[in-house]
Amino acid sequence: MNTVLHRVLAVLEILGGTLGIALFVVQFSRNPLTAGNLLVGALLCVLSLNALLAGALLWRGNRVGWVLSILTQVAQLPKVLSPYFVFGVSFGLDFAAIAVLRPEPARFGFDTRFGAHSQFFVNPGAVPTAFGLSVVSCFWLIFLLGFYRAPIKERPAELPDNDVTADDTPVDAFLKSRKAIQRAKEQI
Repeated sequence: MNTVLHRVLAVLEILGGTLGIALFVVQFSRNPLTAGNLLVGALLCVLSLNALLAGALLWRGNRVGWVLSILTQVAQLPKVLSPYFVFGVSFGLDFAAIAVLRPEPARFGFDTRFGAHSQFFVNPGAVPTAFGLSVVSCFWLIFLLGFYRAPIKERPAELPDNDVTADDTPVDAFLKSRKAIQRAKEQI
């Protein structure tokens, strides 16, 4: 297990989640209370809490932290700007490749964020049309998805005659009880 990279990701997610919650509180206090603002605020707060929890659990080596980290990275992956919809979140460190399609001519660039950053708008008005992909999220997703592929543990075709299993798992208990039932049937 590469604990250094896991710890780096955990620190970035804890930092990004904490700053995201602080950013949510500041933005929430400055904007009027409308149904749309509450919905967007709740979504961004849930994403920030997810990042914070993912980092804390990943630091401890918890498998749930691994799953939440994947969800956090998937949320950071797309960067979408259009006159109808804007979405982009960043927790910790983010470096995204962006393609601006309109207004013409098409341009390509990069966007770098540190800490917490969030954009979520519906019908924002006159914004360019652009799409992007977080390079940092791609790296972390490849790391997380590739690293935790545990090899499948092969089981023997039959249990030993002494009914002693190496593990005390539900599968082993089931196999042990099945073997005992088969022996009882043979004795009848």
